[in-house]
Amino acid sequence: MSVSYRLSQRGLDHLVLERHDHVGHSWSHDRWDSFTLVTPNWFMQLPDFPYAGDRPDAFLPRDEIVRYLEGFHDFVRPPMHYGTEVTGLQNAGDHYLLDTTAGQMRARNVVVATGFFHRARVLDMATALPPDIVQLHPYNYKNPGQLPDGGVLIVGSSMSGIQICEDFLEEGRSVYMAVGDGHRMPRRYRGRDVFAWLAELGLVTKPVDPVTHAERYAPSLMLSGARGGRGLNLHYFAARGVHLAGKLLGFDGTRAFFDDDLNRKIAESDAASRTFKSAVDTLILDHGLEAPGADTSNTDEGLPTEGGPYLVPDVLDLRERGITSVIWATGFACDYDWIRMPVLDERGFPRQHRGVSGAPGLYFCGQHWLHTFASGGFHGLGDDPAHISDHIGRRLGAIA
Repeated sequence: MSVSYRLSQRGLDHLVLERHDHVGHSWSHDRWDSFTLVTPNWFMQLPDFPYAGDRPDAFLPRDEIVRYLEGFHDFVRPPMHYGTEVTGLQNAGDHYLLDTTAGQMRARNVVVATGFFHRARVLDMATALPPDIVQLHPYNYKNPGQLPDGGVLIVGSSMSGIQICEDFLEEGRSVYMAVGDGHRMPRRYRGRDVFAWLAELGLVTKPVDPVTHAERYAPSLMLSGARGGRGLNLHYFAARGVHLAGKLLGFDGTRAFFDDDLNRKIAESDAASRTFKSAVDTLILDHGLEAPGADTSNTDEGLPTEGGPYLVPDVLDLRERGITSVIWATGFACDYDWIRMPVLDERGFPRQHRGVSGAPGLYFCGQHWLHTFASGGFHGLGDDPAHISDHIGRRLGAIA
C-alpha cells in the first residue's frame, strides 16, 4: 500500500495483487492473541499517515494494528485485486510474466512487497519427536489453551519466545526454555523508550550498504510491548521459575540434548545491554541532553554457574518432566522460490540496492535492511517506496 501511494503521487498506473481477501490478513490470522508490537505507537509512520491516537508511548495490540492498516487503506485507496496469488514470476524480454490464480498477467515493472516472514522456520530435529508431543510455531500459536495440560518447552528466547513464555507463566504452567541469541535491552532507560534512544543514536535510519552478515543476522532484542511494555531478560525468567537450558542440540525419543553454552549466552545478552546503556550515557554527556539519572536497580549480574532449580541438565527427558508441548520460536525464513530468475543470493535473499534489483524493472520493498534498520517496519515504509517509485518513473520516462 505504501508503494501504491507513492506511485499514485507520481501519476503512475499500477495494480496491487493481494492473495487474501482483506487488508491485514497476516496480522489478524498469523499472530497470537496477546501479540503487541514491540515498537511504541509513535513509531507507526506509514507515509502521510502517522499514528494519531492518544497513547503514543503505548504499544498497539494485534487488532488495533489491523485497524490502523484498514485506515491507511481507506486513506490510500489502492487499486487492489484481492484473492489473487502470484505463483510464478519470469522475465519475458521487455516485460515480466506473472502466473497468478486469476490468470497470467504481464507488466514492465514488478515490485515484490511480500515482506520478509514468509515461512515458519522449524528445525529438522522436530521430526524426531514422538507424535504425542504437540508442536507449534508462533505462526500458528494463539494461546495456551491450544495445548494439552502439562509443561512446555520453548525453543528460542528472542521476541516471540519471551512473549509467549509470559503467556504460559500467567497460566501457571511449567516452562522450559532453550536459550537462543536474543540480546537483553531495557524497555526504558534514562526516561525514554529504547527506540527513542536508538533513533537519537542514528541507528534506526543509518543507511547500510552493503548489508553485512552480522547486521542481517544480529540477535533480536529481548523486548515486549505486552502488559504495558517491558524489557525482559533471562534473570527475570529464572526468578519466575522458568527452567533455562542452552542451545537445543537434538532429540532421542523424548530425551532432549542441550549445549553447555547457557552461561555464555547470558553473559553476551547482558553485555549487549551494558553496551547500549553506555552509548546512551555518552550521547547524553556529549550533547548536554536533559535526562534523569541511570536506574541501577535492575542489575546485569549473571546466574550461578552451577546448581539452582532453573538450570536444566544437558540431557532432559520431556516425558519425565511432564512436558507435553514444544513451541519452536525459531523465527521465519524468506521464500522466493516462485521467482524464476537468478536474482537471489546464496542464502535466498534478493540481490538489490535500496530495493532496485539487478533485473531491470524488478524491485523489492518491505525487507529488513533493504536500506536501513527501519526498512522492514512501520517507521521506514515511506522513503523506500518513494525511491522505488521515482526509479520506476524514470524508467518509464514519466519522471525526469
